[in-house]
Amino acid sequence: MSYYAAQVVPGIGIRMNAMVAPLTAVVCAWVLGGMAAPSVAFAGGILGTLIGADLLHLKEIEHLSSGNLSIGGAGVLDGIALCGLFALLLA
Repeated sequence: MSYYAAQVVPGIGIRMNAMVAPLTAVVCAWVLGGMAAPSVAFAGGILGTLIGADLLHLKEIEHLSSGNLSIGGAGVLDGIALCGLFALLLA
């Protein structure tokens, strides 16, 4: 979900709605995680955001002009922080 929700914006970096990753992680962990749902939500939300939003979009970033580009900003970092909060609430 993070891969499809994230988009590369020239001059800003990788932008994503901050609520996509935590809500997806919590719902999937609640359905599939069983007793380990908080741990699954935490790990899945953070790794899913880092891999899906940041790492898989690196090829698109290479094609942009040189300059400053933020990886992990514009909603991605907020989504990672919210994954931890939502996993805590799930516990």
